Amino acid sequence: DKLNSGVVVSSLTGKIIKSIQKGVATTAQHSTDELDVTITSVDVNKSVVIVTSGQTGGYDYYGGTAYLKNSTTLTVKNTQAYGNIQFRWQVIEFY
Repeated sequence: DKLNSGVVVSSLTGKIIKSIQKGVATTAQHSTDELDVTITSVDVNKSVVIVTSGQTGGYDYYGGTAYLKNSTTLTVKNTQAYGNIQFRWQVIEFY
């Protein structure tokens, strides 16, 4: 994976980046409920969430949200109640 600048992210691990966690979470059909994902503990003050999302049920999709609820919980939420929404997420923790 590369940052927009073209820098290979793995080359920053151990220097600037402490950890990178990745995964996929899929919301329930027609649900706007929050979905909690358990992650390895991070310092929320030194971490960022990157998320992309897309629909899996054949509907137009307008977006979702993702945030760190606490040091071990990433929360994703479908902001529109259409289909199953698949969130591809990364949590990057910095030194």
